[in-house]
Amino acid sequence: MPEAASPSINAAAAPNSPGCHAADIALLLGLCFALFFWGLGSVPLYNKGEPREGLVVWDIWSTGNWILPLRGGVDIPSKPPMFHWLAALAAVASGLLNEFTLRFPSALLGTAGVLLIYLTGAVLWGRVAGLVSAIVLATSFEWWRAATTARVDMTLTFFMLASFLCFYYLYQSRRGLLKSLLMATLLGLATLAKGPVGAILPCMAGLAFLACKRDFAFLKKIHLPIAVPVGIAVAATWYVLALWQGGEKFFSRQIVHEILMTPLGGAGHNQPFYYYVPKLLAGLAPWSLFLPSLAIFLYQQRRRLDEEKLLYPLIWFAAVFVAASLSIGKRPVYILPLYPAVALLLGAWWQKLSQGSASRPGVAQAAAGLAAVAFLLLAAALAAQLAGWNSLDSIGGRLDRRSRDLLPLFSQVLDVNRPAVTALATLSALPALFTLVAFRRAAWRGCFVALATVMVGFYFLLQTTVHPALADKLAPKSYMLRAKERIGEQAPLVIYRAGGFSSGLYRRLLFNAPEVDAAAAKPPFFLLTREAEWQRLREIAGVTLVEPGDPIVPAKLRLVLIAVGEGARVELKDSKDEDSSSDSDE
Repeated sequence: MPEAASPSINAAAAPNSPGCHAADIALLLGLCFALFFWGLGSVPLYNKGEPREGLVVWDIWSTGNWILPLRGGVDIPSKPPMFHWLAALAAVASGLLNEFTLRFPSALLGTAGVLLIYLTGAVLWGRVAGLVSAIVLATSFEWWRAATTARVDMTLTFFMLASFLCFYYLYQSRRGLLKSLLMATLLGLATLAKGPVGAILPCMAGLAFLACKRDFAFLKKIHLPIAVPVGIAVAATWYVLALWQGGEKFFSRQIVHEILMTPLGGAGHNQPFYYYVPKLLAGLAPWSLFLPSLAIFLYQQRRRLDEEKLLYPLIWFAAVFVAASLSIGKRPVYILPLYPAVALLLGAWWQKLSQGSASRPGVAQAAAGLAAVAFLLLAAALAAQLAGWNSLDSIGGRLDRRSRDLLPLFSQVLDVNRPAVTALATLSALPALFTLVAFRRAAWRGCFVALATVMVGFYFLLQTTVHPALADKLAPKSYMLRAKERIGEQAPLVIYRAGGFSSGLYRRLLFNAPEVDAAAAKPPFFLLTREAEWQRLREIAGVTLVEPGDPIVPAKLRLVLIAVGEGARVELKDSKDEDSSSDSDE
């Protein structure tokens, strides 16, 4: 971060003079605790991504293999191990490997990223800009989701964020071997989080910034002959050791497939070049409603962007957005590293707006009005749900088949959690009404507080009530605990096409009996599978249903426990679950 801020942007109000405040940091820590940490372990693992990474952490935990831990002790993982190392350290420190310790690194680094953005905004422009930037980032859906899931993306983003800021700090100070080495180390750590993209994007942004400044001479001042080898050594040391241990399989999996083929669409997720426009608007909601006002502000400041310290975050944003858009393979989380840059720009603009020095406030007023109306509509839909009208049916036709199949389950969860739904409806309505009053009076700080209150309350209630109830139905954990009571801990249990990575992880966490491969299993044993398999096997002599599945769960996802008796002729051809046969995140 720069040591001095532009005086022109802070001259209007002394309370917004550059600098950080302990009270602000305490506020943000409390906010991040409520958003990221509270209830972090209450949501069982039910999708592919989290248990897939959890199986790698489990291998470190169970075997002590920190160089090249395998997924479930079998497969080469698709990502470098920085996240897995951090999660394993959390598990070792606590003595437990569970949902909380698996997600702890993401929550911790998500919080650290919010604090870094506050410090940057406060030093560059002032206290209001710092707070707005930090709260916008913390309450953006994509940031919140990454900070509460056991995935590598927040680890990658944090080290990239630190690299982006370290470069700008180094540019502003224009000196320091230690700062150059720190930046190189951060780039190496970002590479260890998800591959070379962690270093490439910050370097692209830095070079683009220097090109705009016509100051490539700066490269001579950052000790590249020393810094570059240090950065390479940080990342390459692990790659060399992992290649030595994993051989051709490691090279094919992480070098060829992950580094070379993923940007070309080899991992799937192939999307058109404009894919990230709606995804950014959704992932940044409701703050994305103010992006048109921000764009007008930046255009009006176009001749003073560098003077107002706006040029670098703008280039940072553009570099990530353009690079991600040019890649064939796309997912919403791939643009997560640009969210801190957008948050900084919004913070700087909002401070000018609250000072009355931003032009075209009418556009911002329209955006605030739209946000208030959206929350009022949400409150009305929730109230209708409470009154007995299933408001979800009205959107069913707009959803894909998989989402439509989950609507009955989601409706049941809402009905069971009526106090939480009532709180959500109230929380949406009251601040929305206040926002309508505040924006008409141009009380922009009050407007921001109202919107931020809605978002914090919404995510808190979602994470502590609705999401755990929904995940409990979709995850195999509760069902496997019931199965454990029925069959005992040591009984042979075969898992066959029954939830992929999540069932595989909970099998290891909940049962002490040795794992039995489906293809080699010989009766008698218990079989955990999907209901479709039970329909295929039910006519076979010696096969009985022990524990039926939950009828509210869609049939394709419903688990059943079957007892396969002595002499039963059961053919389980493929021991691979189709969910675990690829690294697709869908």
